[in-house]
Amino acid sequence: MLFLRSLLFFFSAIAATIAYGIFVVPFVFIHYNTGYDLAKAWGRAVLWLVKNICGIDYQVIGRENMPLHPCVSMAKHQSAWETVFILTLLPRAVWIIKRELVWVPIIGTLFLVSGLLIADDFRCWANLEYRTFLAANC
Repeated sequence: MLFLRSLLFFFSAIAATIAYGIFVVPFVFIHYNTGYDLAKAWGRAVLWLVKNICGIDYQVIGRENMPLHPCVSMAKHQSAWETVFILTLLPRAVWIIKRELVWVPIIGTLFLVSGLLIADDFRCWANLEYRTFLAANC
């Protein structure tokens, strides 16, 4: 039964990604805010699939402590799940990605045009000018 549910989730998530991707991709070029909202809707759809097909639920503890003003949020990536979850939880954000991600076909092009900050080397966090730039633009 677990294998069948996993298979159903896999194909459902692929279908949702294709369906939302058809709309997200053009809107990233045309109207970024609409594209971002569609990406958040995709994230909510995937989390719904995770909950209703896989039976995985979650609980957010401490949400009332999240600041309402711009801030830096960092995640220690344990899986792809938190990337989808963070997209749905946080308000509109500026994402920082590794340079290698722009080499991914199709998605890399979207990363380049969508206003993401691309870090060549994560040692740049030690650079005061870079941190000042982030504070002013995020």
